[in-house]
Amino acid sequence: MPIKLNLGAALAALLGRSTATDVDDETYRGPSSIVLLLREPKFTNLEQLRNAGERAFKVRFSTENSTDFCVFQKAFFTLMQIGPHVLSFMLYRKPYFDEVGPDFAKNLPLPAQQIAWNEHNAWMATNYAKGKADENTQYAILSKLTIEMLNDNCTGAYVPGEQLFIPNDGSLLTELQQNSALCPGFQPPSTRPN
Repeated sequence: MPIKLNLGAALAALLGRSTATDVDDETYRGPSSIVLLLREPKFTNLEQLRNAGERAFKVRFSTENSTDFCVFQKAFFTLMQIGPHVLSFMLYRKPYFDEVGPDFAKNLPLPAQQIAWNEHNAWMATNYAKGKADENTQYAILSKLTIEMLNDNCTGAYVPGEQLFIPNDGSLLTELQQNSALCPGFQPPSTRPN
């Protein structure tokens, strides 16, 4: 069973949005999110995220909150703005579902999933935090960026909204590439006078 992380209100406050208090906890799926499970707590820094964003979206990114294409830290959050879309990143130095991890792995149907799940010791979530894109477009944007963040430290990716876990054995890259096909193109910001 997934852990309910109530970060929606914190993100909403940080991004200047109001929150609905009448959301039914049983039907609320949270933000669209892709969680990379990591062997070691080696996290992507701002410069690495900037480079991943530039490779993914073919647009220059800043590491300051100064353009429509930037990655920056604000309070405890790392955020990436991609035109009208904002992503947030969460980093943890412990296994996902820490208190039920081994039991969760036993319930995964494929041995490759079980092995990949048991090999992780940290995780990094990329969440679609703000924007007006439909869910398919949100996952396309997340997938396009995630492709550029994959490396040997990643054991797999968990998609909480779909309760789907894909090991990083080649099938993950294929799935992300298929999902990213719906990603919109982004135009670099026009030159602005100083």
